[in-house]
Amino acid sequence: MSSATELPQNQIDPLASRIVESLQKGGFETYLVGGCVRDLLVGITPKDFDIATSAQPEEVKRLIPRSHIIGRRFRLVLVRRQESQFEIATFRRNSTPEDIESTDPGQKTGDNYFGTSEEDAFRRDFTINALFYDPKKQKVIDHVHGLKDIRARLVRMIGSPMKRLEEDPIRILRALRLAHLLNFQIEEELREAIVAQAPLLQNSILPRVREEFIKILKLRDPMSVFLEMKDLGILKQVLPTIDAILEDSEKTFVFEQRMHRWQEVGVDKSNLLELTSAFLVSIAGVLTAENPEWMQCSKEELGYSKLEYGNFERACSLVESLNRPDKYLRKGPPRRKRFLTQFEFDIALKIGAIEGSIPPTLLYFWNQELRDFATDSPSR
Repeated sequence: MSSATELPQNQIDPLASRIVESLQKGGFETYLVGGCVRDLLVGITPKDFDIATSAQPEEVKRLIPRSHIIGRRFRLVLVRRQESQFEIATFRRNSTPEDIESTDPGQKTGDNYFGTSEEDAFRRDFTINALFYDPKKQKVIDHVHGLKDIRARLVRMIGSPMKRLEEDPIRILRALRLAHLLNFQIEEELREAIVAQAPLLQNSILPRVREEFIKILKLRDPMSVFLEMKDLGILKQVLPTIDAILEDSEKTFVFEQRMHRWQEVGVDKSNLLELTSAFLVSIAGVLTAENPEWMQCSKEELGYSKLEYGNFERACSLVESLNRPDKYLRKGPPRRKRFLTQFEFDIALKIGAIEGSIPPTLLYFWNQELRDFATDSPSR
């Protein structure tokens, strides 16, 4: 089903539109797909533009200059243009028993069968993520009633929620994140399935859980997500240490207070090391570095790397120096410059602000020093 829908053309990357048009001129059904279409429909400027097409990877490579086929099991075409890159995927379908029977022994199957746009839509997770858009005809192609759910502000699973969550429990975290990102409700059947299937998250590999966890931290109000995860029984499956914190009203108050300071102190959520440090210092309000739960949470539950944890420790040690400006003022200009340009300086300043260990007068002093330095050194 397609419908004429006028989306804000000035928010569509013209390079993405050009790639779609080139593949269409080559005779292939091609659309923008997924999150970019969803975001345009709800009034969010997309960060990425993915493309789906009936053209197979070799055909895309032939038609689109400077494109590269990537992946072994799930082959995509990657196209880089200026500062942007675009992923082009061929429409896929689910495998049939006949497909599996005809496959050579030992060959992996499941997501490598090319199909139609409708078959591709039904393979996706949520209805609001399965919409296609033709920027030339300005039409939305909707095989799964995603437009209806956009209007109703609902996150709905395609197919049986119980079965789809069993296939991939990470969809539980994705559904919750999308609901908070878009300010949507989770459809009732999906919500019930999330509660029932939450224990399956214990079997998910840490890197995939971490990927969703980092995306949750980048949301406007991650604390509200943790509270809902607690209510739905999700948190104890993936972040049991945080779940235990939220069992204690005093610990919850300190943890929530620190999380809500992020916006006030200007935590840069696009900076991974700054983001992970901000979360660790929020946890540190109720757990100490000597507490075994601290190490378990940071490494086993959050999957923090040695680099991330080491960066946090160095920034914390610098906070003490920020409370002694007298030492800094005794330094000459070159040494002051080295002190201000330390990699951990900005993070230490924000850690001190989040935990309240640096008084407001000193926060003002250091921010003024940074402004003065930036004025004197525009190339910093």
